[in-house]
Amino acid sequence: DRGPSLSKIEEKGAEALKEGDEYLAMDYYARVIAADSTRVTALRGFAEAALRHSALPQARLTNERLLKINS
Repeated sequence: DRGPSLSKIEEKGAEALKEGDEYLAMDYYARVIAADSTRVTALRGFAEAALRHSALPQARLTNERLLKINS
């Protein structure tokens, strides 16, 4: 059997972030990034969740990855 799609996992990350559970959001987004390290929406979500969770090193590294992808 197949697990949930990356889009569904990313949606759960967005829901967790909306509900204020930044740590759970980071977990969902990290799962998506592990499967597709160039998925910009997941990287943005992870960076935002990390920033809100005060996980500043993770937020900085993720934003650097986004800059490299967009350049």
